[in-house]
Amino acid sequence: MLNPLLWLVGAAVHTVGWQLVAACELVNPFFEKTVRIQRERGHRVIDTGPYH
Repeated sequence: MLNPLLWLVGAAVHTVGWQLVAACELVNPFFEKTVRIQRERGHRVIDTGPYH
């Protein structure tokens, strides 16, 4: 059986990780897993927030 304290630590790390992903999505409207700047579509390098 999994130690309840270990479960709570894992749940906290998971929650913080998803909050970081959500914050990055809010700052960068072009958020993707891959890097691909398409200048003809108005893409730009984000240099504020967690990316600076």
